[in-house]
Amino acid sequence: SKKVEVLAVQIKQPRLLELLRRFLYTQMIPENAQNALNVPLAECPRFFEKVNVYTSACATYHAPSDPSGCGGMHKQYIWATPRWWSGGYRFDCVFVDVENSPAGINGLGIARVRLFLSFTYAQKTYQCALIHWFGFLGQQPYNMTGMWVVQPEDDAVNHGPRLEVIPISYIERGAHLMAKFSSSRIPASHQYYKTLSTFSPFYINNYIDHHAFERIR
Repeated sequence: SKKVEVLAVQIKQPRLLELLRRFLYTQMIPENAQNALNVPLAECPRFFEKVNVYTSACATYHAPSDPSGCGGMHKQYIWATPRWWSGGYRFDCVFVDVENSPAGINGLGIARVRLFLSFTYAQKTYQCALIHWFGFLGQQPYNMTGMWVVQPEDDAVNHGPRLEVIPISYIERGAHLMAKFSSSRIPASHQYYKTLSTFSPFYINNYIDHHAFERIR
């Protein structure tokens, strides 16, 4: 649906309208962007606009590799879709440009995209994404693997996942997360697309390609 109230029900994210209003607050008053999630909702812009929803976005970046060549550019699609190849859902994880990240991550945060959308407000078009933040466990990579460990973050105030709407330009590229499995046997009935929703914590795979290895250290 193009109506936010209906869309929120369809994607099972009842705080969508609130988060869009807080997003607009960060755009209207950028100097207070760090406090946008804490300001009274009444101080955030009202939102009555219709939105356009997208199931994917494309990231292009310099990634020397066998497919791209030594000086080649790489194109990567990031998906946020309720149905992937007539099967289950697919909501990819991404690297997000943020401030105050742990020193070794080079200013990158980890999040899972729940929705890509755009809208026009006050004659300006915004392209953004609804994301679920992941938090880092520890201040350095896990010593046995050399990989950082993250887990989905909860919002203590709203008693749910820590969600935020961010500009799509904040997303750098897709992130490959691998579940940190325990010694318990995985049921044969487990569906692969539910891995990010079923297991926790996760390793950030910095060995997936040259670009990831250079950025995540």
